[in-house]
Amino acid sequence: MKRLSAMQRGYMMGLRRARVQAQRERDEMADEFEGVLAEIHAEMRGVRDELARLRTLDNAILAERDPTMWLS
Repeated sequence: MKRLSAMQRGYMMGLRRARVQAQRERDEMADEFEGVLAEIHAEMRGVRDELARLRTLDNAILAERDPTMWLS
C-alpha cells in the first residue's frame, strides 16, 4: 500500500475533523429542534385545554339562555 504524502495526510486529517464537527453540529441542531417541538406540543396542549374550557363555558351560557336545548 502506498504511503500518503504530507499534503494528503493533512487533507485526510482536515476532512476527519470537519466530519466530526459537522456531526456535532447536526446533533446539536437535532436536540434544539426536538426542544422546539416539545415547546410547541406543550403550547398546543395549553391551547387545546383552553378551547375545551371555553366550549364548556359557552355550553353553560347557552343552557342558561335556553334550558330546553338539552332536551331535544
